[in-house]
Amino acid sequence: MVLTLLLLSVLLALQFGGGNTYSWDSATVIGLFCGAGVNAIIFIFWERKMGEQAMLSGPILRQRVIWTGSLFGMCIMGSMIVTSNWLPTYFQAVKGEGPTMSGVHVLPSILSQVFLAVGSGAAVSRFGYYLPWASASAAVTAIGNGLLSTLTASTSTAAWIGYQIVVGSGRGAGMQMGLIAVQNAVQPSQVPVAIAMIIFAQNLGTSIFIVIANTVFSQTLTSSLPRYAPSVSGQAALDAGSGAGAVRNLVIGHEEELDGVLRSYSDSLRNIFYFLVGLAGLALFLSTGMGWKDVRKTPKGKVTEDALTEEESVPEKGEV
Repeated sequence: MVLTLLLLSVLLALQFGGGNTYSWDSATVIGLFCGAGVNAIIFIFWERKMGEQAMLSGPILRQRVIWTGSLFGMCIMGSMIVTSNWLPTYFQAVKGEGPTMSGVHVLPSILSQVFLAVGSGAAVSRFGYYLPWASASAAVTAIGNGLLSTLTASTSTAAWIGYQIVVGSGRGAGMQMGLIAVQNAVQPSQVPVAIAMIIFAQNLGTSIFIVIANTVFSQTLTSSLPRYAPSVSGQAALDAGSGAGAVRNLVIGHEEELDGVLRSYSDSLRNIFYFLVGLAGLALFLSTGMGWKDVRKTPKGKVTEDALTEEESVPEKGEV
């Protein structure tokens, strides 16, 4: 209950402030943030009191691989969901495509993501190490989101397809790495709890990152429209949504300002992808704490090289 109130307060504060429902310095938004802080303190003390029966087990959560793997998974999953949510907006609002074609146009990122998710999982099973894939995933995802931030109304088809392949490959390469790291960092009896933690982190991060992205978009759009399309109000643009027809109806009677409206939408999406670049950069930093560990299972009866070395170092009976 306390955690629910905490999350609800944070999300409502971001939604109200970012959506221009209330100003950031209003009593409502400030009160929600203060309420979230109080609930956070209560939740921390309650979890400490519950000990091993806590929802977020302290002894498990304090392990470096657990919290870095969970946060890494949060960043990668958040990047995936936010990008999937806002790329169709680019194709509809900026490119003028319908809902069906905007769905078709995001297939390059989806297919490359699926391919790399399967390929990276197989590679870890074969070679045993997940850390290179986690770090490469974060780096490529950052590069891909940086490329997506350059999208404009004049971006060529080859360019936006290539950009999506890059970002989809990055996300796919790291999707499973947090789970793999967490599962191999705890005892078998603790695996369900550890997996629950990382899934909780992913869902929590996704909820927060989507609200932040909405806030970035709405704030940028309402501030850029007066510069590029003075006759269009920011609130009217927010109310219109991202449909191709609705966006273009905003300039009826002022058709010469259409390019300015499209630029405002492009700038708003650009700032979202900047945010995702930072998120991927954080994932790259977190990946360094996930540990360098060979997760391949040793067949029964097979002596590993380390074990063989230890055996050879023990003197035989009677040997000095």
